[in-house]
Amino acid sequence: MKKRRLFPFAIISLLLILAFLNFTSPKNAEKINLPSLEEKKMKDLTKDKYIEDFEFAYNILETYYPYFDINKKINNVDWLGKKETLKKYIENSKNDVDFGLRMNKILYELNNDHTQIIDQNQAVEMYITYYKMPENDWRHYISHVYEKENVRRRYNLDNKKINDYLKYNQYETKAKINKNNNILGKATENSNEIRTDNIEAKDINDKIGYLKINSMVNYDYSNYDQKKLKTYLKKAKNKKALVIDIRGNTGVFYKLLFFYQKRRFK
Repeated sequence: MKKRRLFPFAIISLLLILAFLNFTSPKNAEKINLPSLEEKKMKDLTKDKYIEDFEFAYNILETYYPYFDINKKINNVDWLGKKETLKKYIENSKNDVDFGLRMNKILYELNNDHTQIIDQNQAVEMYITYYKMPENDWRHYISHVYEKENVRRRYNLDNKKINDYLKYNQYETKAKINKNNNILGKATENSNEIRTDNIEAKDINDKIGYLKINSMVNYDYSNYDQKKLKTYLKKAKNKKALVIDIRGNTGVFYKLLFFYQKRRFK
């Protein structure tokens, strides 16, 4: 009798474990299979919609963006104070393409390379990057924005475009890793210095370690960097301090991209 009771309990426990692992594990982008879309011409938005989108983007930036004072001090640009001028400029948009160009032009005035609107070439990369992340990572949800019908039409996002990108990215990642392995050789296994295209880790002296990160690389290549970093950090675990140098790091400002596209293509 006890065995009969234990059996369904064991099955339920196993299913819960599998569900948890699926929820917390990286996704395989090669399994992406988006449904086909019927041919349909996208209609340009009205001027009222252009203004509505501008207002939404402006409010998101005003609420979350932290570098307005720096831009004003260094570049003498009072972006928030130019709202009416920017709004008038957007109001004169002739069509969706012109609207996108105008939005990017005013966003460039923030002097931040990562506040622009994603273009068609970037869309497939962003979609796959976010898709690969585990479901319990908030960034994975952004991939669902790219799966919406209007978003796919806007960016011409289909299975062929995704497969072409995956093939190219796999080749590029392997080439970078092979290049770094050739540079590193066996010497780094016995030294306290790590160098790749993206990171540099070394000892400043007996008490201080130094870590330079050049960019927030794609999800595939970051796994390679993590392994190299772990090698150095294990050897430097008894240091009194670690300098983390992110000067010039090409990081990404996600909030505008995420909220704007969620609103724009809902």
